[in-house]
Amino acid sequence: MHLGWGFRPCFIYSASPTLWHEKARKIALALRDLGIITGYEDGTFRPDQPITRMEAASLIYRALAYLGKLPPLG
Repeated sequence: MHLGWGFRPCFIYSASPTLWHEKARKIALALRDLGIITGYEDGTFRPDQPITRMEAASLIYRALAYLGKLPPLG
């Protein structure tokens, strides 16, 4: 299955939860460094908290802006 932008789903059925969480943490840190995800005002990142529609829309917009598909917000 192709998700666009060169991404493909990565399913690791044999990986331990610790390994899976470590990979997710690395991805989250890379997205933070790119400015695509920002976390909360208090500096925390809450991966177990549900995401709001506004947060999802902001994340998608910043990803598209990073890829040059939209003008920067601001």
